[in-house]
This record gives sequence, C-alpha cells and structure tokens, in this order.
Amino acid sequence: MAKGSKPPPNVNRLTHDRTSPFPSPSSKSHSTSDTLGHRIVADAVLEDEVIREGRGTEHISVKRFRDVHSLHPSEPSPPRAGAPRKTSPPAPPTVHVELLVHNVSHTDLILNLSSPATEAATSANHDKAKEHKEGCGLLGDLRSQVTSHDTPVPAPKSSNAILCRPRFSAFSPFSQNILNTLVRHKNSGKDLTMTQGAVGRRNDLSDRYELQKRVGFLPTGFVVPPGSLPLSRKEVANVRLRGRDAKAIPELPGWQGESETDMGSERTGLSVVGVEFPLLAVLIPKFDQVVEEKYAGVANVVVKKVLVLVTGVGTPRNWTHSVSGNSTMAAGKLMSMFVEESKEGWGVERVHGEGNIFRYDDNIRFVKSSLVPLVERYRDAVGHGSPLPCEAPVPGSSSSSDNYDGEWRSRFHVTLSFADGSSARQYAIQSSLRGYCPGYLHFWQLKTYWHESVLTVDDIEMHSFKDMETDPAKGEEECSGEGKIVTEEMKRFRDEFMGVARGKGGRKNELGKFWMRKTRKPVLAVLLAKMPGGEMKLFRGTNMEVSMPTGSLCAERNVIGTALATNVGLRREDLKAVAVLAVSLDGEDDGEVLCEEVGEEKEEDVKGGRNLKGNGRKGEGGEEGKKMWMEKGEEKALEKGKRGKKEEGTVDDKLASPVRKVSIRKWSDESSPIPGRLRKPSATVITTHQGELNPLKPCGACNEWLKKIAEPNPGFLVITYTDVGCGGVYENLVAI
Repeated sequence: MAKGSKPPPNVNRLTHDRTSPFPSPSSKSHSTSDTLGHRIVADAVLEDEVIREGRGTEHISVKRFRDVHSLHPSEPSPPRAGAPRKTSPPAPPTVHVELLVHNVSHTDLILNLSSPATEAATSANHDKAKEHKEGCGLLGDLRSQVTSHDTPVPAPKSSNAILCRPRFSAFSPFSQNILNTLVRHKNSGKDLTMTQGAVGRRNDLSDRYELQKRVGFLPTGFVVPPGSLPLSRKEVANVRLRGRDAKAIPELPGWQGESETDMGSERTGLSVVGVEFPLLAVLIPKFDQVVEEKYAGVANVVVKKVLVLVTGVGTPRNWTHSVSGNSTMAAGKLMSMFVEESKEGWGVERVHGEGNIFRYDDNIRFVKSSLVPLVERYRDAVGHGSPLPCEAPVPGSSSSSDNYDGEWRSRFHVTLSFADGSSARQYAIQSSLRGYCPGYLHFWQLKTYWHESVLTVDDIEMHSFKDMETDPAKGEEECSGEGKIVTEEMKRFRDEFMGVARGKGGRKNELGKFWMRKTRKPVLAVLLAKMPGGEMKLFRGTNMEVSMPTGSLCAERNVIGTALATNVGLRREDLKAVAVLAVSLDGEDDGEVLCEEVGEEKEEDVKGGRNLKGNGRKGEGGEEGKKMWMEKGEEKALEKGKRGKKEEGTVDDKLASPVRKVSIRKWSDESSPIPGRLRKPSATVITTHQGELNPLKPCGACNEWLKKIAEPNPGFLVITYTDVGCGGVYENLVAI
C-alpha cells in the first residue's frame, strides 16, 4: 500500500473508503450495526502472482484474496434472567461477484512534467494541498476553463503541473520506462507515493454542466522519483503537451526546422515527475457507489469486486514506427499497480492480445480465446462455490461443490466500462459478453482532467442492460397515439383482472385452480387493430397453462386469435400494437371470460403521437419545438413491486433490496426558466425488485409470430412496462 493510503481495519467494504469525498446515499444502513443486525467487514491479505498462458495472450492476476470478506453478526442483547438461551448456527453468507471490464486506451494515461522553473511552485502547492486535505470542504467555484489542447490559456492557480501525453507510437516506451522506475523504487524497500487530484461536481442546472464545487481529493496515480526520468530533446518531441502548458516549457535553441531524427540525447531540463490515470481514478469510486446502492440493506451477503483490464496493440499507419510502440500492456500493468496500492479487497486481472485492435476479426478471435474464457472461469467458480481465480486457495478448504448452482445468474454480474479505444475492440467485447446481460458505465466526458485538472464522477453514467438494449422507458404522456390508447386499456384490464383474482364481490373463479395452475403467473395482453371502415378496436387476452405436456398458450397469440375470430378478414397490416404485462395471482376467482373485444376508437384519435428526437445530455430540442428542461427538486423515488407477507422481525432478502432502477425522463413544451437556455428533462425513478417480471418480452414462439406480422407491417409496436403499475412504457419495433 502507498504511504498513508491504507484504511484502518474493519472498514465496511460496501461503503466508500473514508477518503472518498462522496457521501454514501445509504450510509444509515451501513453503520457498525446496520438495520439488519449485521456488519460486513473486509480484511484482505494480498499477495502477488503472475500467470502467463499461451503466446500472444497474457493473464496476470496482480492481487489474490485471503479471507477477503467475513461477516460478523451484531452482538445479541443479553437474555432475560431465567430465560432459556437459544442458539442457532448462522447461515453462511452468499458470495456475489461483481466483474468490471475496462478496455485500456491511450486516454487512460497522462504524464506530469517538471522543469526547473516550475519545481519550486509545484512543491509549494503540494505542501499547501497536503495541509488542507483533511478539512478542505467546499473550496468554492472553479474558474471556467473551456479550452482545447491547442489553445494556450493560463493554467489555473491551483495547478503548476505540466500535463502531456505520449504520442501514438511512443506510448509503450514511456509507459515501460515509468513501470521499470516504479518497480525498482518499490523493490528497494521504499513506498510508492500517490498523486492526488481535486474532485468537483457538475452543475446539472446548467446547459453546459460546468464544474461548480470542489468536494475533496482522490488518488490519481504515482509520483515518479525526482530525477529518475529526465527527458532528452527527442523524447520531448514524442509527447503532446496540453495547450495552456506550452508556454511553461522554455524553447531550446535550434528546435525550429530540426527533424526528429536530428535530435540527439541532449537533456532539456525536463523530467517526468508523475503518471496519472484520470479515467480509472473516477471509475473505481463510481463502481463502488453503484455496488453499494445495489446491495444496500441486503443481509448475509459477501461482495467480491474484480477489475479486468483489457490491453492490446494496433498496427501503426507510419511504416517507420515500431509495431509495438503503441501497445497498452505496460500501461495496464501500471494501472493494476495503482488499484493494488489504492484499494483493498479488489481482484485485478489483465488480458492482453497481440492482434490488431483496429481489425474486427482480430478482436473477435482475441475475446473468444482470451477474455471469454477468463469470464467463464469466474462464472464457474461462482456456480461451483469454489475460490475465484484471483483468490489464493485456502489450505484444507473443500468449499467447492461438484453440483452447479442454478442461481449463479443472481450472484454473478458483469459491468462494462464504455470509455475510449478502438470501436472494433469495444464492440467485440460487448458482443462477446452480451449473454451475461452486463451493465454499462458510460464515460460521456473523457478529458475533463486534461482540460480542467479536476476529477468528477459525474462524467460517468450507469445504464442497465435492459436500458441499453431497448429504447429508454418513458411516461404514458410521452407515448405515441397507439401507445396511449393501449396503455389506458391495459390499466383497466389489469384492475379488472386483479379484482376478479382477489375475489372482489364474492365471485368465484378457477384461474389458480385450472386455467393458470401450472405456473400461476398471469400475463395480460391488449391488441389494437384497425377494422374495416377505419375504426380502431381493442382486444384483451391472457395466457393459459392447463397442461404442460400440451404446452401453454401465450397471451400474445391468444389475443391475436381473438381478433381474427372477430373479423376473419383481418390482415397483418391492420394490427397496430400489442402490449404485454405480467401481474400476480393473489387469490382464487371465477372463470370470467378474459379474452374479449372491448371499446372502439376513431382512427384519427390514434394519430396524435409524435416521433420525439433530441439529445437529453446536450439539451437539444426535438421536433415541433419540443424542448427539455429539468424541474426544480430532487428525483422522485417511487417504490414499485409487491412485497410478500413475512413474520415480524424477518426480512425477505429477495424483496428487501432493489435490483433495478429505471429513470423515466419527462419532456416539456415549456422553455427553460433561464432565458436562452435549454435543460435536460426531469426524471422519475421507478425501483423494481427481484420478484418483478416486467418488462416481459415475447417468448420465442410469440416472437416468430410477431416477426411474420411485421414483414408487411414494419410499424407494428410491441409495448411492455417497467412494472405492474405501468409507471414506465417501452415502445419497440419488432426485430426482423
């Protein structure tokens, strides 16, 4: 660990480190003894191990766990005098693995240079920052710096660092030299010193999302021992300086008109004094925050986090450049050292490929031969209950099982970091891991630290797999005309069905006893169809599961059959939309007919929808003067989902913690309260729990039906919902 960076023992690993400037949204649930009567403690003992497999591919685990997490139940209150003492063995904790995959690119690494003119000022600022680190609080507004790397602008007074990046084909030599220097420094028995970066928060009420406040510091990289990496004139020519720092470097005689090959090894007085990883510096805290919110309030769970760094090399365009000069392998090793020194309780894996990262075929071969097998080893370890590949096996332990746990999906989760790098590499990684339904941490700003010298986790957005695979959920008022009509009818159908299912009015039924007796999972469907003469009609349908050997009848196919029986002249082009909603069966009811024709609407009533376009992040308007802006106040959190009955003092783990949060944006025709500005939409957050089956996509058989319907009718909509309350609506076309 770096000097001064090791946290005290018994730190709750499901919350932020004590040095983190971000408040925990659920800190009340993670005190020494939380609301569930447990405290989760992580004491990690780490050791290094290197594993190399195959030519051209490298897997290196730089950290291994020993007793990474342990669960300590809170101390029970003493029993009353004379009362019998009840003792029961605690249930073993459930192990959950959170795997974060990050593709390493040249944007991940920044160098700090120092010249004799700036060393004194840098040292003074470092001492001043060290004095105020503990109680910095809010340090006031930052000066707005809207600059490019080519525009010389005076550097902020808070920073005297000269930032630069290695050029494309010099990336690997610079990274390797720094790695060798730090390894020698550490092997000599000296501690590595971490660099610190100021952390800011963005102003969401501004159309440009300016950095507004400084809220603390985060580790960003390593300090390179002074004088260990002086730069020659040729080496200086192989770095790209930040624009506003160009004036800080004195121009040496004879530089004008001198080619790179003519530059010798003459020293310039410049040296590398630091290496920083701005993307990783905010990615790790953001992922910690996401994991903490995900498991807030969940008892008896051990969460193990593993970072997978994917590195590679591309073929340079200039034939005089080294083929391996742009490799990110050494940078990946530096980043793994950074995680090892700054975080405990993390496993780190590195996967390197020697194929061309710019060629899609090479990337597919790489991920299938290297990345996918690595992820599968972690998946199988969770399924068998055996130690993870990054864990040191415990002597005498026989916790692994020959049986494969069928619930591994609920305990093994993959998250992809969408940052920078080759598009072919990013797409290959995403495609290869799609079967794990990964979440996505998207960097919508990559160079904030480069331009502003400030870090912010607000540059990262978290998206679930369902949000990325479909159109974002929206409110009913923002649906198309067909969507509004179908959703209103679905709500009426849901209320009537639930009333009958619960025996409202004393009516009896056989829904649970016969019609849905096999799975007891009702699915409702509403179909909108255009009838002869132009009128629009709605049809209802449900699934039926009378006999499993003969197969179940899905709601979508039932409601389409009902529409055809009503009008045998129905064409595929006449079908406009079908909506599907999963509900619960909470009682016995009568055998009322639930597949029937209801209501009529004029065709002109269906044409009221608009195709809204625009970028919510940039605050752009959509068609017909549509504009987006944020309303005052915080996001409204609506707890959706049914919680089952439980005995007093017990908690149902599956229902206690939300597993998915859906943000529904609100659009408005009104202009921004600030003249001349547009704002992003307000958001309503719908929290769903593990028992929620919505959104429920069509099964394989129904999907084949819908594909054939969509062949002459490409505008046919499939509508699903975020939850049983229809709080958010998904409108999707059929994928042919």
